[in-house]
Amino acid sequence: MYDRGEAKILSARLSDPDDKMSSISNMTYEDVIKMGGPEQNRLLLCIQRNELCWDLPELIDKNYVVMETTIAGRCWRINPDGLIKGKAGDWGAMRLVFWSDLKDYGKRSGDSPSYGFLVAFHDNGTYGSTLNSGYVMSPGTNYKVDLSVKKETREPPPGGKCDASLISTSYGDYNEGACIMECKDRYLHEKCGCVNVRPPLNESLSTVTYDYRSCDLKEWVTCLEHYLNWAKNYRDPFYSGDWCSCSTACKETQYSAQISSSGISAGYANQVFNSQQSENSLLKQFAVPELNISYDSPEDVRENVMVLDIQFSSMTQSEIRQIVTYTKENLLGDIGGVLGLFLGASVFTILEFFQFLFFAIARHCCGSDNKPKKLSSNENL
Repeated sequence: MYDRGEAKILSARLSDPDDKMSSISNMTYEDVIKMGGPEQNRLLLCIQRNELCWDLPELIDKNYVVMETTIAGRCWRINPDGLIKGKAGDWGAMRLVFWSDLKDYGKRSGDSPSYGFLVAFHDNGTYGSTLNSGYVMSPGTNYKVDLSVKKETREPPPGGKCDASLISTSYGDYNEGACIMECKDRYLHEKCGCVNVRPPLNESLSTVTYDYRSCDLKEWVTCLEHYLNWAKNYRDPFYSGDWCSCSTACKETQYSAQISSSGISAGYANQVFNSQQSENSLLKQFAVPELNISYDSPEDVRENVMVLDIQFSSMTQSEIRQIVTYTKENLLGDIGGVLGLFLGASVFTILEFFQFLFFAIARHCCGSDNKPKKLSSNENL
């Protein structure tokens, strides 16, 4: 988490020409995250339908993975265009093999209580940076994930609370997480003229009000106070100000996962290690001799590899719809039924009652007298 005291120290170092950090003062916050990695090649393997993902017919001249830069770091976005299709069970399973680079990454994350990967499953119209949860997965482990899909449709006012006009954002399809990220970007842009990390659809969405740019490091240490202020007020459940009032999405696709795991076997670690013995192998590329970092044994592979096997437990999708079941028409019908049951009232008797009331009021107001007159004695019958 960002700290005000550390920000002051960093600001002084960036402004000191004799400090090495001053050489990166004009780098953007986003570029620093990109340099921190991981690189795309840490995804060692992608297999689907027993074929390498980049050899699948539907992915010729297409990307099976792109890197997404977020506040939390760099993420692999697998199947970004939704082109990879499959069937339920092992017939459509996808295997992903990641390299965690613990000897390097572990030294740079000493303040973290754990190390590994944060994995989120979502629709290709959504970005991982907008999701409020994910699954922490450790290197040295093989995970099996059974996915199921649930689609939820909610009712707009007056029956529900969602806003049907909210469809897309600069963070993909609208959801509450995307709304919060856009709120943060607007606030930082207004206060600082820049944001920490630009949204993924910053330049390609016609509805975006601002063309955001990423703060350079000097700007960010100054802007950090505004970010901390925004974060403090947004987190406070008792704050009454209008901090990111986000409506629920009217349509949302959610993925639920059942996960089981086991350790990486020694045989699999040997197989991976033996396949990486050429001079240009990835294990050689991951080595940093000047930092005394090398991976030269099957045990190193076993500690750093994370295998993720993903499949759909069923191709059936469950759908939940929020429907208004009691309308004004239902209320009027119930009132009429009660009146008919307890008072013997019907449409005709109600009309007759109003007709009687009208003529009674008319006679009273107009002073009409319908009593028969007495005949005088002089009048002949």
